[in-house]
Amino acid sequence: MAGGYMLKPCWEIHTMTFSRSDISGLHYAVWASKMPKPGATDWQQTVTSYEDPDLSKRANYFIAVARHGFPSGLLNVHFPDALTLEPYNAHASLEASFAHNGGSLCGISCDDARGAELDIVDAELVSNYLRPMETALDALQSTCGRREFLFDPYYGFVFWEDEGKVRTRCITMAYWVKRTSAFLPPDEVRSPRGMLRQGLDAGKLFFGTPLGLTSRYDAGWIPQIDVSTKDQYSQVIDWLRLLMKPYPEFELWFRGQTKEYLVPARTAVMASGVEIYSHPPRPNLAPALYRELSQYTADLAAYRNLVLQFGRWSYWADAHRPLDEIHEAQNRLKPKGFAPDWQSTRTYFDEAGNVSRSDVREYEVERQELKQGLILQHYGVPSPYLDITSDPATALWFATNRYTKGKSYTEHKWEDRPAEEWPVVYVMPLFKDLDPYVNSAQLVQGTNALRPQRQACGLLAAGGNLFRNFAATCVALSIRLAPGVTADKSLSAEYLFPSPKEDGYLKVLLDNEGYIRANGGTITFPVSSISP
Repeated sequence: MAGGYMLKPCWEIHTMTFSRSDISGLHYAVWASKMPKPGATDWQQTVTSYEDPDLSKRANYFIAVARHGFPSGLLNVHFPDALTLEPYNAHASLEASFAHNGGSLCGISCDDARGAELDIVDAELVSNYLRPMETALDALQSTCGRREFLFDPYYGFVFWEDEGKVRTRCITMAYWVKRTSAFLPPDEVRSPRGMLRQGLDAGKLFFGTPLGLTSRYDAGWIPQIDVSTKDQYSQVIDWLRLLMKPYPEFELWFRGQTKEYLVPARTAVMASGVEIYSHPPRPNLAPALYRELSQYTADLAAYRNLVLQFGRWSYWADAHRPLDEIHEAQNRLKPKGFAPDWQSTRTYFDEAGNVSRSDVREYEVERQELKQGLILQHYGVPSPYLDITSDPATALWFATNRYTKGKSYTEHKWEDRPAEEWPVVYVMPLFKDLDPYVNSAQLVQGTNALRPQRQACGLLAAGGNLFRNFAATCVALSIRLAPGVTADKSLSAEYLFPSPKEDGYLKVLLDNEGYIRANGGTITFPVSSISP
């Protein structure tokens, strides 16, 4: 056994040709053993440089890890230019970033940036990750003669000063041009506000006139409908479904939360003269992976361990997923977005190191990555995806039940909370043939992975580390729950999170965790399960 896994008595190496770069995907034990170490010298080549040698080392280490290859379950094929785990600058902290740039950028201080959750992006570093792909940052760096820019990681916008004005540009443009073209006239497709309005424009089309919400959509607000009973909630859902009937190319998806969290206001940025692009504030639906990433990038050893932990999960998900049965479901699901195909040449070695056989396989990248993303996300590990559900009753349950540290759910109480802290259910009309989501419950139908089936789960791909809040741009409506609204009594934590006795896939994952711990290993992201 190696790397904490019950491995077959052979090594398997496959080379994957992907649209972004050539990535060597190795059997976990081999891949992990070759992961660059911060203190080693075998990886230390100067791809990019700063005057500060420590900053140069950090930047080149991040590039070396990216070129070594990330776990395939983390690749976000819908946003190939938006990164996954790659840090977008080499600084160890926000304070260090601003100190390196004279204390402010575009009139924004470090304190202003912290309050607005802005950051600094290194154009040269990001471009090195993505080569040979040409990016918007390549042209921007050449035009402006600098490599670091004020940056909004929620929406992928950079800012710079030009002739006394603050300019802005979206650096994750490819998806937007295609997606917004479905709703907007050509002259608005590339405008900052147009790129963030896809949920609003869909909502206006479907719900604006019938529900009297057109003025709210035009003003840039996500309309909110308050309900005070479960029956009212059901009536609203029935209305929405009725209004969607003339549009079979769209599906309604939902996400329930015990509280609404908003992206910080961009007041400081707007005061500096930047075009208003995210006002009013949007919900903060950034996946947990990106909410926690910065705590691991300050220290190179911690960053390496983070990547290895994801590699372990991704390998286990790939090696033991319930996906031998999924091929029929895979054929039923039509690929969406930018997912390219790739070809895999697999070479197998026996214990003596001799080639035993090799084969060539054709794969759809989107299906393969979403299969592994499914496991990473639905069973508890942070990923570039956001959990959504096609069942409004399940969304209502999650909005009215709170997860506690004891690995269980309890009924949420909010009678003494102000209205802005009431639970919400987000409504997302998603374009079947374009929006980057998958019906993961359908994907695992008939397998022993019960959790995603019972929760009617879906996965909505986030925009990567350069565009963390993509999911919020899909929201067309929110339903706010007044105190007293309750979920369907037929749903419970025990049903939605079946135990390992029922969920065979959960049992496999928990058994693997037990083996790793018994052999002295650590688990950064444990499997989520509900205590009996």
